[in-house]
Amino acid sequence: MRITRTPLRISLIGGGTDMPAFYEKHAGHVFSFTINKYVYVSVNRKFDDKVRVSYSQTETVNSTDDLKHDLARESLRLYKIMNGVEISSISDIPGNGTGLGSSSAFTVGLIKAIDPDIPHGILAERAFTVEANECHHPVGKQDQYASAYGGFNFFTFTAKNVRVEPVFPGQTWRAGLQDHCLLLWTGITRDANEILARQRSTFMNGGNVEIGLQLSRLAVDFHAEFIHGMQPARIGEFLGEAWKIKKFLASGISNNKIENWHDIAMRAGAYGGKILGAGGGGFLFFIAPPSTHAAIVQATGLRRIDINIEPEGSKVIYDD
Repeated sequence: MRITRTPLRISLIGGGTDMPAFYEKHAGHVFSFTINKYVYVSVNRKFDDKVRVSYSQTETVNSTDDLKHDLARESLRLYKIMNGVEISSISDIPGNGTGLGSSSAFTVGLIKAIDPDIPHGILAERAFTVEANECHHPVGKQDQYASAYGGFNFFTFTAKNVRVEPVFPGQTWRAGLQDHCLLLWTGITRDANEILARQRSTFMNGGNVEIGLQLSRLAVDFHAEFIHGMQPARIGEFLGEAWKIKKFLASGISNNKIENWHDIAMRAGAYGGKILGAGGGGFLFFIAPPSTHAAIVQATGLRRIDINIEPEGSKVIYDD
């Protein structure tokens, strides 16, 4: 049996520009970091030659081809594993549509469990291939790369390659930033693929290019300041600006509830915030002084999820 642990991620600036429909014509840039919330995937040989996959449901089938779980099916096909295998997954934050990149974390973790010595970059690319090319999900590349590498990273996406620039903030400064992070669960799950499909379609038809370019430039500017020790209030300003721009990428990214919660948090003292992932629900993320966190939670009525910054990417934690 082999078990992997793969972190979820928080995308700060540039989300949307990691989609092929954008970066194949214009360079995309994303700045993100991983957190201590994980997807755990175990892979084990199965003695009866069947294929068993356990997630929110359990499937037991005769062949990989018969699996309904498309990410598991195509990952196994990639490695020509057609029977005699059992896969289980557990997530610290279960469910899809949370905005933390859980689907990509699962795919990265499964491939890492199958192929433990795979380099980070190849791991991310294979996970993207499974999601985008084999399962036809309208995804970008940032989630796979974030989960594979871990920590703070500035990603540049082009038609030719992906450049990964790790950022290593000092321990004291990182702890200070961590204290200012506030993650709130809206209680709303949504189908991210619907929103992402609209973004992709718009990019492919030549729309919203200027919005994508604004987000990409903002990520470049953020990275340039961040590496010199950006203050939390300034990070909040960038988040607020990114949120204003991103809402124009596609319908459904925001709604009245999200806007209301965001405005309440800002009035209660947050420096800046945004909805994570494709939008429409999931988690709200704010940078706010620690002294205001309790007031923001009380005012919004949302559930707080305590997080720490995770410096490592997908890794094998058990191998026997």
